[in-house]
Amino acid sequence: MPRGSASVFAIRLAVIPITLFVCQRVFANPLIYVANDLANSVDAVADNGSVTLLSTAVNAPEGIAVDASGNLYVANQFDGTISKIDPSDGNASLFATVGGYPHGLAFDQAGNLYVALGTSDTIKKITPSGQVSTFASGLDLPIALAFDAQGNLFVANYNGEDIVEIEPNGSESVFATDLVYPGGLLFDSAGNLLVGVSLPGAVHDDSILEFSPDGAESVFATGLQGPGGMAFDLSGNLYVSNWYSGTISEINASGTVSTFASGFSDPSGLVVVPDPSSPVSVFAAGAICLMRRRTHHLKGREVHEC
Repeated sequence: MPRGSASVFAIRLAVIPITLFVCQRVFANPLIYVANDLANSVDAVADNGSVTLLSTAVNAPEGIAVDASGNLYVANQFDGTISKIDPSDGNASLFATVGGYPHGLAFDQAGNLYVALGTSDTIKKITPSGQVSTFASGLDLPIALAFDAQGNLFVANYNGEDIVEIEPNGSESVFATDLVYPGGLLFDSAGNLLVGVSLPGAVHDDSILEFSPDGAESVFATGLQGPGGMAFDLSGNLYVSNWYSGTISEINASGTVSTFASGFSDPSGLVVVPDPSSPVSVFAAGAICLMRRRTHHLKGREVHEC
C-alpha cells in the first residue's frame, strides 16, 4: 500500500454474556472478522488461520466493530455509510449514513457507535436507533478510536501525529504527541493503551507502542508491516492487521510475533469473536476498528493506514 494511505483501529475489550449464532457459511469456530478493504469484503478467520468470505455487501470497508448482540458494523469509506452485518449469514443492511469517508469505529457502554471521519476532522455519534450527531470537531485527520474503562474516548490523529483524549462531557486534552502515523488503538485489561505506528517509506519495520494510564511510553512489539486493527482473544493473544503485507499477525503473551493468516488485500479493522460454544465472549463496550485512507480521499492530505 502506498505511503498515502491511512488505516486505524481501536478495540477495547470487556467480558460480557452473549449468544452468537453460527451457520455453516461462516464456519464452526470463528475467531476474528476482518475488513478486507481492496477486496471489498468482510472475511472470517478460524482459529487455524483459514479464511472464509462472510460478505461482499460493503464498499472499501475500513473500521469494524461488534455490538453486545454479536452484530458487526462496518465503515464503508467510499459511500460514507455504516453497514450492519449479521455474522450468522453475512446479510448486510444500512445502519446509518455519515458521509466523509468513515474510518475508525467504537461503541460506548450505552451502545452508541462513534465514527471517525477523516475528511471533516470530526467524530460522529450514532444512537442505537440510528440517529447521527456530531460529538467532536476540530481534530486532525482522526482515524482510530478506543474507549477506556471510564468512558473517555481516545482518538488517533493521523496528520496531527498525536492521541487526543475526549471526556464524556466533551473536554479534550492531548494524551501523547510526536507519534509517527498513529493507527490502530486498543486498551488492554490493565488500562494500557496500545498504538500502532508506521514508518514512511517502502521498507517497513513498524511497531506497537504501549502507554500506561499516566502516559509513560514503551515499545510493546516490533517487526510489523503497517499495523492497524488490533484485538485480544480470551487467552491474551493479540491479533494485528498489517496492511502493507496483507497479513494478520499474532503476538502471544511472551511477545513472540508470528503470521496467523495471510492473503488479504489491504486488511484494515478486525474484531475478535468468541468460540460459539462458550457462554461468555470478549466484546468491547468500546469495540472499535478502523483502517487506511488514501491521499486523494482525505482532502489531498497524506494518510497512512489504520
